[in-house]
This record gives sequence, structure tokens and C-alpha cells, in this order.
Amino acid sequence: MRWLPLAMLVTWIALVRVRMQIQTSKYGRPPVHTGGDSGQRLCERAAKLATIAQLVVAILVLTRRCDMATSSAQRAIGLALGFGSALLMFVAQLQMGVSWRIGIDPDARTPLVTHGWYRWSRNPIYVFVLLTFIGFALLVPNVVTWIVAIGTMIGLRAQSLREEKWLVDTFGDKWRDYARRVGRFVPLLGRLR
Repeated sequence: MRWLPLAMLVTWIALVRVRMQIQTSKYGRPPVHTGGDSGQRLCERAAKLATIAQLVVAILVLTRRCDMATSSAQRAIGLALGFGSALLMFVAQLQMGVSWRIGIDPDARTPLVTHGWYRWSRNPIYVFVLLTFIGFALLVPNVVTWIVAIGTMIGLRAQSLREEKWLVDTFGDKWRDYARRVGRFVPLLGRLR
């Protein structure tokens, strides 16, 4: 059982890496766009730090220096949420097709995605990333894992606001109409007024 947190983290990282390979080979361009403004750079550093922190926790669990949840129900929920959300994140990334990328590419001219998970959420990938990290925190409940989950929530909201600015500049009324119908993260909440 002590290998499960590491397996969850490795699965999540592997799915992102596989999606990056698919994007590069299928569409001929790398999906990662780093740099940008100071807010974008801060989000990038925070994401790396969060991943490293979870990796350290997973290794500490593996080496018996950190404990997993004592409740079997909590462990089961954490595992289901962590692994299940990682897979759903991958599906949401695939649904974006050529439009998927990490970071804002100011030169991108790809279609606005409104099908699949995007019919109910403007940011389903972010929802599933957050749920994966909450699953990890339920599986290995401690200050570090919950700080990562809460920090991820704050960072993803900040990133979504930056992306919305780019989306409205790029798609104009088409994006505004979509944002009036579909919530930022969950159905009905965070719709554009």
C-alpha cells in the first residue's frame, strides 16, 4: 500500500507527458509555453514546487517516514479521486485537440473548444488537476499535501483569469457567449455576466 501515493503521482505526471508527446507528434508543435508575465512565471514555479513537494511526501510514505490515512474509507476515496481525476484530466486534454497547451501562447490561433467536458466547465482540466491533488491529500493527509491542494486551487484560479483575458481578446463575443452559458469551473458558477 505504501507505493500507492508514488504510483498516483507518477501516473499523473506520465499522463501529462504522454499528452505532450501526442500534441507534439500530431500537431507539430510543443504544447508548453513558458515565460510570459510575472504571474505566469510564478504559477510555473509554484506548479514545479507542488510536484516536488508531493514527490517528497510520496517517497517519505514509501520509506515509512510519513503515514497514509488510517481510515480505509478515506484511503479508498483518495485513491479513486486521485487516479480517476488524473484519467479524466487526460480525457479533457484530448478533447481540446490542437487547442491544448500549457501556458498562454499569445500567437496561437486555434479553435475555441466548447464540446465534451467543456460543455459544463470552461476549465475541466483544472478541476481534475485539483481533484487529483485533493485525492493525494486524502490519501496522505498532512500539512504539506493540504497546502499543495489549497495552493493549487489558488494558482489555477489565477491562471484561469489570465487565460480568460487572452480568450476574450482572441475570440471576443464568441468567447463571451460561451462564458455566459458555462461556469468557470463547475456548471452555473462563475459564468460571465
